[in-house]
Amino acid sequence: MPSLSAKTVAVSTEAWGGFGTLSGLLVLDGGQLSLEYQTADAILGLLRSDVKRVALPLAHLRAIETRAGFFWLMPKLELHFSQISHAIMMGGDTAGEIRFSVRFTHRQKVRQFVDALRHARASFVHAQMEDELAGVVQAPPAPTQAQHRSIHNPKRN
Repeated sequence: MPSLSAKTVAVSTEAWGGFGTLSGLLVLDGGQLSLEYQTADAILGLLRSDVKRVALPLAHLRAIETRAGFFWLMPKLELHFSQISHAIMMGGDTAGEIRFSVRFTHRQKVRQFVDALRHARASFVHAQMEDELAGVVQAPPAPTQAQHRSIHNPKRN
């Protein structure tokens, strides 16, 4: 269950090669992106699956993009993943990406969601880089008292 501070946006995309639709809710909660979704047939929408949930750590997300869509009326949200399997788990294609449609009335909300997602991803990458550098970079040794004196009290000629 998402926390109260979780960001959400309603999305939809094609499923089963255009014979179905996937409708759901993208949830950003902490360091995890999840999709709660249901698929239905594209003809009548009567055949529906159970609600499913897929969660991925932000480490698997490579890029986030928004597009205005046709005449700025049909906004799109694109997620690019590091592996094809992660995109397929979320209903994407074999290119490692998924393109969600967003309702026109939710265009501001999707921008806020993308900003929060980019910030969370940047924070994750920053923390990961700090951890990697902590083991590689060590602080130089502190100067001895003699070195300290020679730096702060240079001899005058």
